[in-house]
This record gives sequence, structure tokens and C-alpha cells, in this order.
Amino acid sequence: METNQSSHGETECFSYSVQDRVAIVRLVRKVYELSSDLSLKHSFFATVAEAEESDDVRAILFLNSPECLTEEKYQDFLRRTFGRESEDEDGLNDRAGELMYSRQENMLHQFILQLIGSRKIVVSGLRGEIATPFVGASLASDFRFVSEKSKLLISMGLHGIPPCGGIGYFLPQFVGRAKAVEMLLTSKSLSPSEAFDYGLVNAVLPDEDFEAECVRKTSALATLPASAVACTRATLYSFSNELRKYLESEAKAMRVGCTAMAEERRRHDKQ
Repeated sequence: METNQSSHGETECFSYSVQDRVAIVRLVRKVYELSSDLSLKHSFFATVAEAEESDDVRAILFLNSPECLTEEKYQDFLRRTFGRESEDEDGLNDRAGELMYSRQENMLHQFILQLIGSRKIVVSGLRGEIATPFVGASLASDFRFVSEKSKLLISMGLHGIPPCGGIGYFLPQFVGRAKAVEMLLTSKSLSPSEAFDYGLVNAVLPDEDFEAECVRKTSALATLPASAVACTRATLYSFSNELRKYLESEAKAMRVGCTAMAEERRRHDKQ
């Protein structure tokens, strides 16, 4: 296969390039800055929109570095957002924390809706440990490839907050409502083989040369007729209005959950 690769830039959060008619968006580090830095957020969504509008692009592949979507990074974000060390007497930092979390959730919602509305094939290549919000967002992709060393976490119950990242909408469609409730409430860590058995991922790939294999598979998908892909996606993803309503209710639940988390923390500190 002839390779045509061009690089279109890199920020501290992501990089973008095009290869074999595949737009490759790599999440590299400081992913949570996308929710707090409006300039970076604008740059990210403008990049995805560029891929969507380009006639040279037939598929969009999202990849993450192994360390950027981990549970540790997610918990660190929660600590920084609702940490006891920054609280003041009036609870102003609680409200600031709720705002920061709301921005992160809104960024994920915007990302999910952008994926659902795409006319092109969307692929997620996941490796390393993937925290719950990003597992949920990945389920908006057409195809999901995971590294054999990856781990998908469904652990919102550990944090005392409702499901986020759209996982409460997508997960029941894959595993059924009863299993989804069990996973979400009891916290579940899925191995690559378990994720494959549940239908959450399309393939488990060797960790060595994982990115290259993801690009190869996505390049093969990019040869499909563009008109057929666009029509198929428009038919299969005609539930966008229903998804928007769900995401609105998820955002409301998150605001309630964040408030409850802050109140519970204050009660604990007074004991």
C-alpha cells in the first residue's frame, strides 16, 4: 500500500497527522487540560473538524499514549478538583470544583456528539489503563481496537458519582441493562479478552507496534466507499436526539453528584 503521510502539528495534549487517508489524532499528555484551557479545547475540536471536512480523509483514528487516560490520572483530576487542601470556609472551591468537572464533562459530551455526527469511519485505539469516562466516550466509535496489555475500568462507584462520558447510555446497548447496572454499581475492571467477549472492542492487538497495526486496520477500512459509509452511519446513528437528551440528564446528575461529594467530604472532615 502506498503511504502518504503528512504532519499537521502537535500541542501539549495531542498531535495530528494524516496517513493513507486516515486522520490520526494522538492524545499524548495533559488530556485534562483540554477541559480547562479553552484555547487547547478549541484547537482540538478544530482539528477534528478539519479531519471531518477534508476530502483526503476517509477515516479518523484516535490513539492514546499508555499513561494519559489512567485511573490514577483521573483520580488526580478529582483530587485537584475537589481536594480538601484547597477548600475555604465559604465552600467557594467546591463550587469551582463543580465548574471544572462540568467543563470536563461538557468537553466529553461535545466530543461524543462530534463522533456520532461524523460522516466518516471513526476508530478508537486504546492501550494502557483506560478510566471510565474515556471507556464511555470510546463506545461512540465505529470500531475499537485495544492493546493486549490494556485494561478498561468501569469504576464510577468507587468515586461516589454517577456514570459519565456517555457510558450509561452506550454500555446497556452492548451488554444489556442488567449487566450494565451490575458493572456500573459494583465497579468492574475488564481485561482485553473480557472486553472482546462482551463486544465492547472489535479486536485485541499485540502491544508491540500497536499504533502501526491500528493504522493498518483503519487504512483498510478507509478504502470503503465514502457514500456507503456516510449513509450507513446516518442510518445507524439516527438516535442523536435521544443521545443529546441522555447527555443533558447525565450532566444534571453529575452536578447533583458533585454537590453530594463535596457535602459528604465536609461532613467527614467535621467528624
